[in-house]
Amino acid sequence: MKLVINGHSHTLSLEQTSVHSVLTHFNLNPLQVSVELNGTWHQKNMFKSLSVKDGDVLEIVHFVGGGAPSI
Repeated sequence: MKLVINGHSHTLSLEQTSVHSVLTHFNLNPLQVSVELNGTWHQKNMFKSLSVKDGDVLEIVHFVGGGAPSI
């Protein structure tokens, strides 16, 4: 699966997955980030049920320490 995360292309060895799975793949705590998927911001309680597919664009913002995480 190819995703664009914070402006960078990533190929993940995941067939179908959720926003939560992507966050844990990169060792990010889902409770400490905000996520925009394809231009829409989503609430944390949606991360486990919100599916991502090949070609999706995510922006992940980490508020602790300021700025976006390095992925």
